Amino acid sequence: MATIVTRSGKGSPLTNNEVDANFNNLNSGKAELSGATFTGEIVAPSLDISGNIDVDGVTNLDVVDIDGAVDMASTLAVGTRVGIGVAAHASAALNITTTSQHLRFNNGSELGIIELDSDGNLNLWAHGDGESINLKTGSGTGNNILTITGNASTFAGTVTANAGVVVDNFT
Repeated sequence: MATIVTRSGKGSPLTNNEVDANFNNLNSGKAELSGATFTGEIVAPSLDISGNIDVDGVTNLDVVDIDGAVDMASTLAVGTRVGIGVAAHASAALNITTTSQHLRFNNGSELGIIELDSDGNLNLWAHGDGESINLKTGSGTGNNILTITGNASTFAGTVTANAGVVVDNFT
């Protein structure tokens, strides 16, 4: 911050050298229209920027409202809950409420979809011929307890039916 000598502070009239020094101090302490560098904190009640912002370091924003696309080159971490198309639900980690209610998983060559259709049916899709849907238990890679490939189902272990069982085309 520029040091300015005032008449009231000095208690007597300023000399020509003191007036010149005041102007030099003001000139060296001013922010230019472009390329200004500030040290310390800048406090402003509002800020309107037209153009790009390049931030080195951490940016802490209390509320963010983005009206355009977001392009992230790294990881997104969310503290608790996410709402897509609607506010986050109080007890759900992910709340999706849109007319396109399906999740697409693509590992680069294969595609899987979880869909909630308009009748309330939950559909699991493994795209492609010969793809499988596996229900697993355990840890690590898990153990397949049900594998569905095409229209064939394979159960690992015992199948228990507590009601009637209907079998068509039994061979």
